[in-house]
Amino acid sequence: MSPAPESSSDKAGVDRYAAAWAEMLRRVTEGRSWSGRERHNVYLNTGAGRFAGISFISGLDYKDDGRALGLVDWDQDGDLDLWFRNRTAPRLRFLANQTPAGPEHAFVALKLESTTGNRDAIGAVVEVIPTNTQNSPKAARFVKSVRAGDLFLSQSSTWLHFGLGNRRAIDEARVLWPGGERERFAGIQPGNRYLLRQGEGRGILVEPGGGRPPLALRSASQDSSVQPEPTRTAHILLPARVPLFPSFSYRDAAGKSQSLGSTRQTRLLALWSESCSHCQTGLRLLTKSAEALRAAGLDVLALSVDGFPLEGSLDDTAPAYALMDRLGFPFAWGFLEAGSLDRLQRLEATLFDRKRSTSVPLSLLLDPANNVLAIYRGAPQLEVLLADAKGIAGATDETLHHLAPPLAGLWFTRPVSPAYVAENLARSFQKEFPEDAAAYLSLAATRAAGAKQEMLKRELGARYHVLARRYRDQERAEEAAYYFEEALRAAPASSAIHHDFGVFLASYGNLDEAETHLRRALALDPGSDSSRGALEMIARIRAGNRP
Repeated sequence: MSPAPESSSDKAGVDRYAAAWAEMLRRVTEGRSWSGRERHNVYLNTGAGRFAGISFISGLDYKDDGRALGLVDWDQDGDLDLWFRNRTAPRLRFLANQTPAGPEHAFVALKLESTTGNRDAIGAVVEVIPTNTQNSPKAARFVKSVRAGDLFLSQSSTWLHFGLGNRRAIDEARVLWPGGERERFAGIQPGNRYLLRQGEGRGILVEPGGGRPPLALRSASQDSSVQPEPTRTAHILLPARVPLFPSFSYRDAAGKSQSLGSTRQTRLLALWSESCSHCQTGLRLLTKSAEALRAAGLDVLALSVDGFPLEGSLDDTAPAYALMDRLGFPFAWGFLEAGSLDRLQRLEATLFDRKRSTSVPLSLLLDPANNVLAIYRGAPQLEVLLADAKGIAGATDETLHHLAPPLAGLWFTRPVSPAYVAENLARSFQKEFPEDAAAYLSLAATRAAGAKQEMLKRELGARYHVLARRYRDQERAEEAAYYFEEALRAAPASSAIHHDFGVFLASYGNLDEAETHLRRALALDPGSDSSRGALEMIARIRAGNRP
């Protein structure tokens, strides 16, 4: 990877560095391993600056793309256990330290509480002074500090854990508090956990678990280092309503081009191929379950991705028509247009970190306003469809936020805002589908407020301006005029848009309206020689047209 540039003024270096990150992220989204699927390495400090590799015998040599590591005496048995956070599945691992307890494994754990600084005593330094006895090595200083974050993207427990070896007694603990005050604590003995409260001078014994029942985790039922095989189906509830791109279009069974209008019902958009056996299984399920689906308020639109038959070949022997006739399919169906399939792939790439080709069967659950609520990969299950139609179709944003994760838990974040969802889609669609991107950005602007809304409107005006000039250069006057008007609606104080629209109108002989926009451009930018020159050209044209 290109090294980080030493200065932001090194434009070539910044570009190389940004390109390297972009390429790395692209490869990761395609399923490649960030760490090259190297196994984790664990080293044991044997003293005198020497380390022994114990990766295999420790059981920690996973192939995970590891990111974060947290240390905590989870089961409070006197040794530190490990929590791993990975970029790839499993996203979270717990590994219990099973080091046997014994006289050679003494410990003490200390929790600090400051009364004059931050309550958790972040920044405090603690020294534990063992008692020098005949049976223990020469007394040594054990020093730890209380940290807010340690290791990469990690925060271990704020309990300070001291491994004492075979030392059986402690003289005292010394604390340098964040404010600079020093304090000695007595009454500290190995094998226990203590609260050191500033100003007390003596450790307060803390019972294991604080009187609560011990926490228990089920052991893995199989070798968790083996990655499970991918399943044929997936049921994905989205944490927010995701608007389907506005240019979605298809051909109905009669061959007529259609847009996806809004409905009063929740709708299942099912994509299929005649040659796909799993698709046929899904279509048969929808056919047999039509009454139950309709009773649940769920409509279905089934679209083939095989492409609409060429003109002149539309007859009952075409495979798609033959399949639907054979099934007696009771819902509307047709053919997805190629451009819509490309946009669906872009939508999926926006929603998921892992990039994959869109494959069928694929179904989207849409609310009446054509927002995507859920995605089903593989043939959907009837009970799942009915439960979703009942449980999420009319759900609030907060409910969707809580239903989306596959695991139960408590949230400390609020649901993502609808403006953010639309803005994120706009950025993702911009390169390949700029018109859809502009429509998403317009939606984001209507959903935002304050300074954010004004910023989005200015950006929207600039994007519409680019589209207008593109159509102008292609001599597609109707589309160019439409986008010039949309650009001014979003950014009415842009002299550049008024100028370009005025010149465009003049080129088609609409001199009066052209003059209006050019004068407005000159009023917004009095130093614009180009707008002044265009107005003079209009005056000369009018003079030449006089009898």
